[in-house]
Amino acid sequence: MGAYDDYLSAVVDRFWDYAEHEFADRPELFERFERSPNRPPVFVVGAAEHNLLYPPSAEAKVRQTIVTSLPTSERHRHFASMRSSQALTQSVFGSLAALGKAGALAGLTTDDGLPAVRSGMTVRMEYLVEHLGEPRSTSVDVWLDDGEQRVAVECKFTECEFSRKRPKQAVVLIGSTV
Repeated sequence: MGAYDDYLSAVVDRFWDYAEHEFADRPELFERFERSPNRPPVFVVGAAEHNLLYPPSAEAKVRQTIVTSLPTSERHRHFASMRSSQALTQSVFGSLAALGKAGALAGLTTDDGLPAVRSGMTVRMEYLVEHLGEPRSTSVDVWLDDGEQRVAVECKFTECEFSRKRPKQAVVLIGSTV
């Protein structure tokens, strides 16, 4: 096995440790609740929101804001899998927005050292765009916008490749000023 396979195996093993610890008394929340080295835990469709992570001190209202930060109609097909980049993205960026902490991203810079993210930017997930040169409309994982500057964020977690056309290429932040 290579480095990626070792990484993926370790991640899936940790997912199972978490599932068995946190959901031992609720196996019905999963498609199959049996450890498998190649298959992460996957929630049943009606329990997919359990795949979101919340700040430990988050009250019910904050948790609900995180859940609704991405409409269920926008969830990807594999959202219920613990390997879901989209669920992790919603957990991180939804939490930042719900807690009013998106400003914590301010100060991130581009490869050229220019400011990429500024305070006061709104956070939107699965933002539909038509100007990235794609053959049809597409959405970016996270769209940050303050009216003057826009930043698109593409998030990957356990994917080996960023694109089938451009293997092994990963772009995290793409910024543009209006």
